[in-house]
Amino acid sequence: MDAAHELGHLVLHAVDNRIPNRDRELAARRFGPAFLMPKSAVVAEVPYAATISQLRRAKRLWGVSLAGMIHRAHDLGLLSDWQYRSSMIDISRCGYRTNEPDSMPHETSQVFGKVFAALRHRDFSPADIAAELSLPLDELNKVVFGLVITAFDGGREHQARRARDIHLAP
Repeated sequence: MDAAHELGHLVLHAVDNRIPNRDRELAARRFGPAFLMPKSAVVAEVPYAATISQLRRAKRLWGVSLAGMIHRAHDLGLLSDWQYRSSMIDISRCGYRTNEPDSMPHETSQVFGKVFAALRHRDFSPADIAAELSLPLDELNKVVFGLVITAFDGGREHQARRARDIHLAP
């Protein structure tokens, strides 16, 4: 949803910067759900006055949060204001606002894997990569969404190669 929101900014506001920031945010906030959950598809799949279990099934189709699915159903008139509020209270009571049910695994980039494999081949450790990027190691781990970067002890050969690489670097 975050990526769809940012895509909305690019698509909707790349040309005209005269739109007030508040209006830009509102438009991007509407674009994200509409892009990920098209009206015709949601209306075809989600019954009017859907229950939480029906909304849980529907959210898996689009890979969105349960709260996002409830918002979209409400925006499309499939849930009344009262049903929307009740649904949000119910998912809060069940702990689903902080612990998403039926969550999907994070997507990972194939590019990250290839880049880290190439760096590992050159004996760069995760700590080396973080230092080169001026990031704390835990922040690097967050950025790569849990992609495992295998560290190993390269011993003296590692240190010699790193020293050589540093001197050869432009």
